[in-house]
Amino acid sequence: MGYYKYLKKLWKKPKENFNKLLGGTAWRDKLAEFRKQPAMLR
Repeated sequence: MGYYKYLKKLWKKPKENFNKLLGGTAWRDKLAEFRKQPAMLR
């Protein structure tokens, strides 16, 4: 049960938590990477 509590918290604020995990501008870099990829991945 404890795992889901933390997962819920991470899911609600992905921008804040993603930066904490990877540091600094990681969120912006990841969004740019997503834009360059095709819309459908197999």
